[in-house]
Amino acid sequence: MSSCRTAILSRIRQALNKRGTPTDIDEAFANLTQQVPSPVQPPLSAGTVEAFSRAAADNGAEMHRIETLEELPGWVATRAAELGQTPSVVVAPQFADTGLQWTAIETLDQVRQATDWGLAWGCAGIAETGTVVSVSRDCPSSSLFLVQRLIVVLDRADIVAYQEEVWDRLRQRFSGRIPRTVNLITGPSRTADVEQQIQIGAHGPKWTDYVIVD
Repeated sequence: MSSCRTAILSRIRQALNKRGTPTDIDEAFANLTQQVPSPVQPPLSAGTVEAFSRAAADNGAEMHRIETLEELPGWVATRAAELGQTPSVVVAPQFADTGLQWTAIETLDQVRQATDWGLAWGCAGIAETGTVVSVSRDCPSSSLFLVQRLIVVLDRADIVAYQEEVWDRLRQRFSGRIPRTVNLITGPSRTADVEQQIQIGAHGPKWTDYVIVD
């Protein structure tokens, strides 16, 4: 904690006639965020994976399934061919240690132009809303929002029923210290800023593909 912030908090405590330390503040925050009971959760209309797929499709995402992660490079190349495109694909750092071979497509480590595709590995999928989750430690936000088409890969085991489960998973994974940025992506980008008319892709990807690895 910076000395300026410490001094400000110290003055506030003195004005309130209370004593405290940064550790006390951290503990109080942890108590507030980790001991809140879960809200009422509506039942899902199907199993977790099926409910996620339905909700994501309703949000405009295109759903796909592959059996193993090794199929992913070939799948991306085939997908591009199906759409008649030869995009450059911004591959998230998460894939660096997977040993996957990307010889069939051009890959980038950062976004260069608006027609690029992005490829990220989601840390979770939320069945209730069809949302995928990515954290800043796994994937730069620019790879999620500055590309024309976003492909998010999800392990079947990482699809959960409700958002509350995601926060529990993140606390466990990062020892209680959630990453600075948590991105929740629910289909293609939408806005109604201009004359209340829905525009797709104005502030993010125009198309999204969710690939579930069984």
